[in-house]
Amino acid sequence: IQLAGQPEFQFGRISISSASAPDDQSLPIPLLVERYENNRFSLNGADSCTVINRSKIEFNDSSIDLSSNLDVSINTLTSSGAFTNPYIVPTVVNNLLSTTTVLFSQGTSGLSFSAPCSQSDGNSQCDGTGNFSVEVDLSDLPWLRYDWNQDGSYTDSPPAATGAFGGYRGHDKIINWREVSSGSE
Repeated sequence: IQLAGQPEFQFGRISISSASAPDDQSLPIPLLVERYENNRFSLNGADSCTVINRSKIEFNDSSIDLSSNLDVSINTLTSSGAFTNPYIVPTVVNNLLSTTTVLFSQGTSGLSFSAPCSQSDGNSQCDGTGNFSVEVDLSDLPWLRYDWNQDGSYTDSPPAATGAFGGYRGHDKIINWREVSSGSE
């Protein structure tokens, strides 16, 4: 097969980051396809082709190939994981989760978890404080692995991420600042 020109090659990886949110708000967990560009990794917004088998993603050590495993326990409550495209108007079907795979659109999986405490339930005593783990096994996608432990071998899946609900955020109208002495006084 003769190519029409020189193909473009990029160095990429899958990354996942820990995140936290108050227990009455949804929690996005960045599960992204990144590419190396300008001496750093950044979101590969051109990637809408990457697919990960659901059996290779775990929430709290349970594979999400079963729909029931999309829910995680937070204290005595439940938070549901979803994969939705954040770049599409909500009225359009935007589910990135098929029966067997998680799809990426513009470099993101759109992973987020519902709030364990709903603002509409009126229960001010709700305790949705807790955390859970999200792990991705890239053994089927070796070209998206990275040397996360810096041992010189690019065979690592990304480290597990932790999602945490109930972190204190503070009031929106309070500004905190810290003055640091220069030491010359």
